[in-house]
Amino acid sequence: MGWPFSYIWRCLYLKSEFHAYIQNEIEPFEDVDIDLSNGINKIHARVTGKSNSLPLRSEGIGKPKPVASFDEMISSLEKRIKIREKDKCRLQILIRENSYYRISYFAKLLFTEKPSIRPSFDNFYALIKLDSYIRTSVSRLTPTIEMFAKSTLAHVLLTIKKDSNVYLDKTIYKYNSTSDKKKLNRSLSVCATSIQREKSHNESIKHYVSFHSGHIPIWAFFDVLTFGEFNMLSTRLEKTCLGEWFKYIVDNRPMTKSLLYIDAHAKSLPSFFQTVQLLRNASAHNSRIYGKRFVYNPSIKLKNSYWTFYERKSFQLSITEVSKQIHSLFTGLMIMRFFFACMSEKKIEKWNKFVYKLKCHISKTKFVNLGGYLGFPDNWFTLLNIETKN
Repeated sequence: MGWPFSYIWRCLYLKSEFHAYIQNEIEPFEDVDIDLSNGINKIHARVTGKSNSLPLRSEGIGKPKPVASFDEMISSLEKRIKIREKDKCRLQILIRENSYYRISYFAKLLFTEKPSIRPSFDNFYALIKLDSYIRTSVSRLTPTIEMFAKSTLAHVLLTIKKDSNVYLDKTIYKYNSTSDKKKLNRSLSVCATSIQREKSHNESIKHYVSFHSGHIPIWAFFDVLTFGEFNMLSTRLEKTCLGEWFKYIVDNRPMTKSLLYIDAHAKSLPSFFQTVQLLRNASAHNSRIYGKRFVYNPSIKLKNSYWTFYERKSFQLSITEVSKQIHSLFTGLMIMRFFFACMSEKKIEKWNKFVYKLKCHISKTKFVNLGGYLGFPDNWFTLLNIETKN
């Protein structure tokens, strides 16, 4: 892993502190020549990027896991699912296209209240297809929210300041404490590095650098940033800007009678968009969705009225249970729903098609643990679907 691009390298030499600034990332094994100075003396040094090595060091004693044959893979799966002779060809294709390591874990996640009943290969295959549908759908839907976030914030900031470089105005950010200043400067520096990378192959950025003295207007600036970089910057916004942004998103939704279910507020926006980003990342990296605990933490507290709509047998409204639910797929989908409910009728229609097809996939999938592995309540379809009648 490379060193931070603005990393300040320091060393003590003859009781003097020497400084050098490294502007770019140093990749493992890459050498960079630097000059260290304390204002009086100078030292030339060569810095080499630090690297890890494989295998990773461990205190345990062991050896590499042996490679399993196809027959051994079948034997292992047969401990959990029934595999007929005619299923073996389909299984071989499934392993070839997805890898045994990836699909085998789904056999452990097939839920049955009676251990004596073993799921069939068809049940196993249907669960993998359900996971794949959710993953590809999330990957397809989340860019819409990313564009919505960037467009609405750009509009709000331009309305407030009427300056195409408004993102450089420190008054729109939290900037009172030393910590706030440091975090903002770090965030802007990360964004500047992205712009620098884009300069060589993005004609629009190249144009602004060449003909506008490097002043990138906010609409082009946001377009270049990754969703993660955009979210990092948006978390630094001060409360007035967040309030205007939230108001613009919620008050301008066309289907004003559609229930949002979640009692969101201005301070919720950064955590909500980060939730979408993390869910998108998990899907884009082909991570397993079914049975996954997500690291996001959207601000949906116990007092939020969202829980009054939440119906699940034996669900106890406690801090422990809510904590589990917050990190589930369902909560991530509800955050996505919140944003789609604030968009146009066409976008809402797109979302509702996904929810309906999800219902069809689930109805075809047996031995699925909706509550335990996905966080879905009994009335999940009602909550996820966006009512379009005004």
